[in-house]
Amino acid sequence: MLPDYPEAKRVLYEASMRTAACVAENQEKHEFMRNFPLAHEMHEGSDSIMHAINNALSPKGMAKLSFSVSASTREMENWSAKEALDFLVEMHSKMIGEKTKLFFTRMNEYTEESGQVVDGAGLPLEEVMLRSIEKIGVDFSEDGQPIMPSFVVGKGTLKQQMMDLENSPDFKRKFNDIITRKYDEWRDREADRKLAD
Repeated sequence: MLPDYPEAKRVLYEASMRTAACVAENQEKHEFMRNFPLAHEMHEGSDSIMHAINNALSPKGMAKLSFSVSASTREMENWSAKEALDFLVEMHSKMIGEKTKLFFTRMNEYTEESGQVVDGAGLPLEEVMLRSIEKIGVDFSEDGQPIMPSFVVGKGTLKQQMMDLENSPDFKRKFNDIITRKYDEWRDREADRKLAD
């Protein structure tokens, strides 16, 4: 009969549960990244392409994504299961951090090129938000509900101001006016698309 090692299995299980909790916590810090696929298709070539809502293509060269973690072989030989899993969590955290930086760099490039930038200098938050919503494409569900994109905001004061805006009747009215206009644009786009099919 083969040995079962119940104590080793228990320690490994607990360490893996702690690791999963750390990974989940790390993803919470980068919550907006959850809306993007975890896997990306890669094909031959050296370009990436951004598809806009109007089917315009914006090709870009590939970007290097790198991070560094290190441990000596001698060190690793003496690691417990927890230490090995902690090392993997550190790798994951660094990878997500670099992916986040690259995401914002590319998004800034695409928005600058397409004229989708809102200069909010000296403007109240309400005006910046409404101008931003005006510039983005909005899709709608079958029952006519807007499918809004994610807005990435910092913590603290700005987050509280965003929550206050959501409760402002004036902001809601202006927002609904924009969404009604966006719905009409979307409906026309969908009708054109169906005619082409």
